[in-house]
Amino acid sequence: MCRNETCQHSLVGPDQKIFCSLRCSTSYNMSHRAGQICPHCNVLKKSRWHQHIKSCQKKIQEKARKEEENRKKQIKIIRKCIGCNNIFEVKYKSHKKKYCSSLCSNINRPISEKQRSVGRAAAKRNGGYQPRSGRGKHGIYKGYWCQSSWELAWVIYALENEIVFYRNYEEFNYVWNNKTKKYRPDFILDDGSYLEIKGYQTLEWEAKLKHFPHQIFCYYKEEMKPILKYVIQKYGKNFTELYKGV
Repeated sequence: MCRNETCQHSLVGPDQKIFCSLRCSTSYNMSHRAGQICPHCNVLKKSRWHQHIKSCQKKIQEKARKEEENRKKQIKIIRKCIGCNNIFEVKYKSHKKKYCSSLCSNINRPISEKQRSVGRAAAKRNGGYQPRSGRGKHGIYKGYWCQSSWELAWVIYALENEIVFYRNYEEFNYVWNNKTKKYRPDFILDDGSYLEIKGYQTLEWEAKLKHFPHQIFCYYKEEMKPILKYVIQKYGKNFTELYKGV
């Protein structure tokens, strides 16, 4: 009779000495094996013990990795912006972030002459404000981005005469040569009107004024003369050295 208790077959032939088949032999050996307890999950395993150990180790490592990622997501790092010196918070995954915002990065990060020429081409093609794309001496003065020395002079004059203003980032459409382009005035004043500092007049500039939907003040060369005189008398001809980092 086959030694496997669940089998009632008789042994037939010279090859069947203990079990009637390989299946009965395997079943009997598995049921009578002592087995081993996994040190990770405390499960008794009678077969494939090594594979089970490796599987448990991988699950534990994956769980630890996810817990570490979740822990890092909660970490906030205090950093100082290298562009404007403002203090800002970043998450651990962004711990290499150097600038407080994308705008600050666009304004302050180093730029090559090739990138500058691309910016000028984009401004000519699309219109609108393109940071650092102009030819003037640009930089930051007391937190205000200035695209030229004339803009810097006006900002200095406005701050020292308590004129409330903000850098304008809103764009307006205008039509030029049957194409719709974008125009962004330099500043917006406290009363909601806009201000543009313009060194020269062109037909395209007149088209911008024609399509502009709000009140706008334009400072040309004559309007800028007393402001430039005021700034030069107080800070000298090299007043552009007042830019941060210059």
